[in-house]
Amino acid sequence: MSELLTTNLWSTAVKLAKKAKHRQAAIAYVTSDRIKFGKGDLLIVDASEDTIKSGGTAAPVLRQAFRRGAVVCSHPNLHAKVLVLDRAAIIGSANLSDTSANDLEECAVLTQEPALLWKTRAFLQQLRELSTVLTGKELNALCALPVVPRKPKRATVKRTKAQAGRHWIIGITEIKDGGMSKDDEATVQRGEDRALEELKLHRRHLDWVRVRGNSGMRQHAQAGDRMIRAEAATIKSRNLEICAPVTIQSREDGEDSTFFYFDKRESSHRPELTKLEFVNILKEAGSSLKSTPRMVRELSGKLLYALDDLWPKKCRKA
Repeated sequence: MSELLTTNLWSTAVKLAKKAKHRQAAIAYVTSDRIKFGKGDLLIVDASEDTIKSGGTAAPVLRQAFRRGAVVCSHPNLHAKVLVLDRAAIIGSANLSDTSANDLEECAVLTQEPALLWKTRAFLQQLRELSTVLTGKELNALCALPVVPRKPKRATVKRTKAQAGRHWIIGITEIKDGGMSKDDEATVQRGEDRALEELKLHRRHLDWVRVRGNSGMRQHAQAGDRMIRAEAATIKSRNLEICAPVTIQSREDGEDSTFFYFDKRESSHRPELTKLEFVNILKEAGSSLKSTPRMVRELSGKLLYALDDLWPKKCRKA
């Protein structure tokens, strides 16, 4: 479902934001605190010194979001205006400002279409990787800058395009005692510490998968990609539990392995499927894919979105 927002853009956005558990945004210029970014949320803006000095972005608003627990990032060439609120995205022309809300003619699309929603999330996660995460000390320094409204001078930074996300299915098995090399242990801990710091997640919500060898996933997967996990006790096991798609939040590379981190809560509202149940929805989606504990494969966006729609939405009753 999609709809066009015009004069009701910000009233709709504020209403959705108040109900949302997770808020993510890339909005070039932010001078209003009407969207309350808080713990676990992501806000990417243009917080370059020239933009702050010109009044294009208000550093005190960013500092308030940071103090509430949001991850605040700066990208000096940002011009996007994208807001994701749980399973809805608002994509349009509006900066987060009182001028936008009260004076300007704005337009945006509100969408809940899975394909567009996942691509938007992928864009935001990858844009975060290309941005600078601001610390409290840096935000205090920005707040101390003199603000004189003027035409900002754009920083000269090489433009890097954030690509839409890719989609993967990976077979995983339990790692037995002694199954992690010393390099693996150091890598997974380093990646976990970085993910917890940058994503502001509680440790109990963070999980990871390990990928070894030279698979396409190890070479190309990145933050913002989606993955389905086919879990088994051992490599030879015929019993699989297929977990609903989740978004890769970050990756950490080591010499022996690469670890991909995700938020377990994203798939908690949907049940794991048996191998037979997964085969059935694959058939409905028009695929003859065979899942095994050894598989690491890239999926087409069309197939992933179809599986996402077909996946049961409510957990089974005990």
